[in-house]
Amino acid sequence: CGADAELIDLCKRCLAPNPDDRPPDAGSVAHAVAAYRAAVEERERTARWNAAERALTEARRMRTRARVALAVAVV
Repeated sequence: CGADAELIDLCKRCLAPNPDDRPPDAGSVAHAVAAYRAAVEERERTARWNAAERALTEARRMRTRARVALAVAVV
């Protein structure tokens, strides 16, 4: 279905034919969903941070190239 493996596993556990294989109560499911959402949000924050770092590095690289080009043009 394209969902994360962790979420698929939780759904399968909730729908398990054997009641002993299911989460014991709704609180357990809610806790698992909250943990899943927190992990997803952390991955998104990390991805945004990494993208910002890459953009900053590229901007610095371009600025350095511009300075070198300007210095060569002046000389």
